[in-house]
Amino acid sequence: MGYEYVTAVLGKNTESRNLYTERACCRRQSHVIYIGKDISGSPVNVDVGVCRTHCGQSARSASLEAGLMSTKYYESSTLDFLRYKKMKHLDPSSWPGSVPSCGPSSTCEPAGVRVDRVMLREGLQEVEIIEDCHCEAKMSRCVRAPSLKTYYSETPYEAVIDAGKCTGSKGAPEGFSCVPTKFDSTFIETPNKVELIQTVAQCKLREGCYRVPYVEHHYEITYNDDGVKVHSLR
Repeated sequence: MGYEYVTAVLGKNTESRNLYTERACCRRQSHVIYIGKDISGSPVNVDVGVCRTHCGQSARSASLEAGLMSTKYYESSTLDFLRYKKMKHLDPSSWPGSVPSCGPSSTCEPAGVRVDRVMLREGLQEVEIIEDCHCEAKMSRCVRAPSLKTYYSETPYEAVIDAGKCTGSKGAPEGFSCVPTKFDSTFIETPNKVELIQTVAQCKLREGCYRVPYVEHHYEITYNDDGVKVHSLR
């Protein structure tokens, strides 16, 4: 009876710890980046968010950890860049009190992304903003995984698209990575026109330099012999 009681208590504690790990550690944290200047010349900063990878990791450290990923798509401020260079050599798993936020078999990844358009001096800039995070199982092979993106959020034109992403390749040969090799397109209604959105259709292990098929789709509006408007992709 005593052994069963101890086992039950340990099992209950383990379950609670797992729930805490998934619900409290894997979560969205603030990550503000500089994306440019508006038409008046004032700097524009956007909180794009970041998914916390380790428990015990400070919000500032988590923000710096995502710096390189963010600057790949957006121009970061010099201060953010220097902060990231100072911190990037540190392994989050070696920080005091840090344990993987989703355990050894999963990673903390975005559960949903919102695509906003910000007016800058150079024109409209698309910014992807992480809205929520969840624990996602690590894949041992290269596969296409769902990646939901919301366009025109909180408007009559709101649309959720599975843009897809490549994940996996654990144990892949050196120099190989899991990358998109085939793309598709879908279109969404917008206030002014129909917009084409490129999505990932297939992923494979490829070396750093590789060729992929590239097909451009054009949205066309014509009228048939009866005067009826026809929408098509070419």
